[in-house]
Amino acid sequence: MVFSTKKAILLPLALFGAMAHASGVTSEKEESNNAKLMRKRTSNENKSAQATRTTGDIWDEVAAKAELENEADSMYRDLQRMSMVHGPSTPTMPPVFMPTLSPVSCGGQSREDYLLAILSQITNVNILQNRLTPQGKAFEYMALFDEYLADPCGDKNIAQRYSLLTMYYSTKGDNWTNKARWLTGEQECNWAGIDCVDNLVTNINLEINNLDGTIPEELEVLTRLSDLNLFANSLIGSIPTNIRYLTALESIDLQENELSGEALPPQMWFLTNLKSYKVTGNSLSDPIPTQIGLLRSLEELWISDNGIDGSIPTEIGNLRSLTTLALHENEIKGTIPTELALIPFKELYLHSNFLSNTLPPSLFNVASLTEFRIDGNFFTGDLPANIGILTNLIDFRVDNNNLDGTIPPQLRELTNLQFLKLGDNFWTGRVPNIFGNYEALEYFDLSGNEALTGDIPESIFSVPTIRFVYMHECPNLGGTIPSSFQNAGELRDLYLYSTNIGGTVPSISSGRLLELNEFLIQDTRITGSMPDSVCDLRTDGILDDLWSDCGGSSPEIRCDFPDCCNRCFEGTVATS
Repeated sequence: MVFSTKKAILLPLALFGAMAHASGVTSEKEESNNAKLMRKRTSNENKSAQATRTTGDIWDEVAAKAELENEADSMYRDLQRMSMVHGPSTPTMPPVFMPTLSPVSCGGQSREDYLLAILSQITNVNILQNRLTPQGKAFEYMALFDEYLADPCGDKNIAQRYSLLTMYYSTKGDNWTNKARWLTGEQECNWAGIDCVDNLVTNINLEINNLDGTIPEELEVLTRLSDLNLFANSLIGSIPTNIRYLTALESIDLQENELSGEALPPQMWFLTNLKSYKVTGNSLSDPIPTQIGLLRSLEELWISDNGIDGSIPTEIGNLRSLTTLALHENEIKGTIPTELALIPFKELYLHSNFLSNTLPPSLFNVASLTEFRIDGNFFTGDLPANIGILTNLIDFRVDNNNLDGTIPPQLRELTNLQFLKLGDNFWTGRVPNIFGNYEALEYFDLSGNEALTGDIPESIFSVPTIRFVYMHECPNLGGTIPSSFQNAGELRDLYLYSTNIGGTVPSISSGRLLELNEFLIQDTRITGSMPDSVCDLRTDGILDDLWSDCGGSSPEIRCDFPDCCNRCFEGTVATS
């Protein structure tokens, strides 16, 4: 059977035989009908055992069973009339139950026509009747196989079920990682990844589920949907136009797919309740439109790692609820508008673009900032002195720009920093000793600044959490390696190569620097012998890379190769 709700037709054959015997009359017509009925039942049972049926076969079976029901009803009425004439008789064999479709019509319409009338208000009827389309497959399933819709008449959520089925077929649902309870007799609110309130879909969470295809326009009927999460699948195509009807949406996550078209298409401006919009990691393009200022409920905007160009519109300053703005890894040009300073950001990611000009000082008044990344752009000028206001900063990266001037000593106020990257700019002057009050810094990068002078700031090794120190390729950085460097118990990487640092490598106490993994001091003025206490870290600790100027006939550093130093340099030539 195709449908789960079945009407039992009682055929009291023993009663029929008893009545015929009592009356001495068995009509030819009755025998013929009975034989015909049994032949049809056998034929239908054989059909149901076939492994493969076409849609036409299924509808022929439906028609045959409907005819069978009519004949059975007629026979039963004849039997009732005979019972009235001859009196009741006790059956001598158990009754036979024959299943049939119920209902076969809704208000005079066939089941198929009834569903078609409803669904054609959502999808063009020609598309619905094409069984090769996702919409046609969804319609066919509902008309022929959907056990939950055994009685579709009056079901208020037919459109909702159809919408989800269309998404299933348009994204190759048979290949989903988790498709539990989909295409079963379960109500759609029980399907994996679907949440409902009062039997209306409110959340779709199918992240990392191997969806492969397009997002169907038919989602428009899910007007109570507040959360759409399709993160990390293989979705293609553009953001559906009909998403504009989902005005209850508060969160959209389409990150890490293969979507194309506009990152912020016009249909988005209707979603005034939207709080979180994430499309990072797609192939979306076009500039950020000025209408972005209409989404005043936005708290998170992630449109990074796409192909977005143009400039940052000033209207973005209207988003006063915004806490996270992620525009990184695009092709955005121009300047940072001063209007951004009107937003109480926590996270501002503008790195890896083509932004230029100077940094607006007003932006450094946003004291709520915890993560501020503008690395990998073309900014010029200096860091504003009011940077000391940003005391909540955890991550501050301005490396790979064209910044110049001196490194502001106000950085000492940012004691919550975990990441501080100032490398590959044009800083001048001495390296400030700013780390005395730092308690959480893990990563410090000052590399690639040719004009910097002064010594290694000794206070960097007093930070209890410091793990990575990169001060290489600063040819005017001098002084010596401070003996206090052994106090950095968590230190993993220390890069001092291609600097003007001299002196000798200080010895370390037993049990120190056991986390040191890379120690690179080649192309410097360091001389003498590599201390045994440092060499011992190759066996006692995890020191994998110890590089120095230990090559050539007159090495500047005496260091056994390869047991201690595993790469020895002579000028620009390395022995490994």
